[in-house]
Amino acid sequence: MSDAGEAGWSLEDGEALSREYPRSFFVPPREHRDDIRVGEAAKLSFVASGSEAGRDDETGTPPAAEQLWVRVTETVDGGYVGTVDDDPEHTPDLAYGDPVAFGAEHVVALLYTADELGYDPQAEAIIDARIVDEDEPPLALIFTAPGDDPAGDWIWFAALDQQPPEASAAVSLGELVDRWPELAGVFRTGEGAWVRDAAGSAYRPA
Repeated sequence: MSDAGEAGWSLEDGEALSREYPRSFFVPPREHRDDIRVGEAAKLSFVASGSEAGRDDETGTPPAAEQLWVRVTETVDGGYVGTVDDDPEHTPDLAYGDPVAFGAEHVVALLYTADELGYDPQAEAIIDARIVDEDEPPLALIFTAPGDDPAGDWIWFAALDQQPPEASAAVSLGELVDRWPELAGVFRTGEGAWVRDAAGSAYRPA
């Protein structure tokens, strides 16, 4: 299964990047990447030829890379063939509808529905900014309405300690689960207050 375009691009090996940059480059579980069905979409990282050098030291991303959705049209020899379901902006010799052959190792994201996950991955949580800046898992989470207004839109809040944060950030639930998969079980509950178990990586009701 080739991972190279005719001339202007190649595909990133997402698995290799995730091993090298485990806290900043996330990929779906292998069992999901091995089970993509015809009609489903996978996101691939395309790199303009010659730009592989000069990667960002923290994320491993080349300066001329873009992630695009590809809609699977067939499975071939343990891999996939699909068509570009995006409008490329920075990838030479690639356009909407072009065919692309790829393997599970190239998949950097899959399109899950909220029903499949049990929570909305695009919904935002308000967190202590240190959680992502310092790559520290939340120690406490609560699902509540801002300002304790029961009529307001309820959202997740995440903290590192009992002190008000010096800076807050809005981060999607999907990004938090990418970093700490154990949070998926918390978000699926859609309620309550939770604390991280000091003896491990699990969360329990507060």
